Amino acid sequence: NKDNSTDTLSKLNETELVFKSRWAFGEKYLDKNSLFRSSLNSYSIPVLQLEYVLGVKGFLGSQYNYHKITVAFSDIIPINTIGRFEMRIQAGKVFGKVPFLLSEVHDGNQTYIYSNTAFNMMNDYEFYSDQYLQWNFSHHFDGFFLNRIPGIRKLKLREVIHTRGVWGNVSNANKEINAMNKSFIQPLGKVPYIEVGFGIENILKFLRYDVMWRVTHRDNPLAPKWLMTLGLQFNF
Repeated sequence: NKDNSTDTLSKLNETELVFKSRWAFGEKYLDKNSLFRSSLNSYSIPVLQLEYVLGVKGFLGSQYNYHKITVAFSDIIPINTIGRFEMRIQAGKVFGKVPFLLSEVHDGNQTYIYSNTAFNMMNDYEFYSDQYLQWNFSHHFDGFFLNRIPGIRKLKLREVIHTRGVWGNVSNANKEINAMNKSFIQPLGKVPYIEVGFGIENILKFLRYDVMWRVTHRDNPLAPKWLMTLGLQFNF
């Protein structure tokens, strides 16, 4: 095309080599000498993950050369008497000129079922970035407030507050190659995407109810400004 953009929605061939590594600090294993060892405490320890993706042009019909690096850190921090703080921070960068499907398409959720991994107030294929920093923070009060209300304590309900966001950008070269798709998906601009919410956990021992608000990028008429969701969450 004259404007150097590419229609990657109709056809895209790519071959990738992927390397993944995971470090869990202080992790203990059951039968640590076995190939199929099981972790005893992976839920409550700091975890660092690294992923490297190499796109190889010309191999098995692959169209693009590029590098993609993703680093993620997660941890659960107990806070005495007022519950626990959960965090996950992820950063990534794409080196090379690629269509948006090979960049980072930020996960949306267009259902009324709560997701712990996607952005619940973001539409599918709403934003993408080729370099970004995203976060998922939540604090579980484990009944610190609700247990003080007469009659409510017997229900053993648990409060949680949370926020998710992503701050990303797209290079001019990648904006150019994706120009034909700009009506379908948008690069994340200078303003970070942020959503916040409040929830009640342990409803009937397995349900979770959340109310959430979209703080930024509220000008999209197809995206909700606020939302109520239900989710399954088992606590033992």
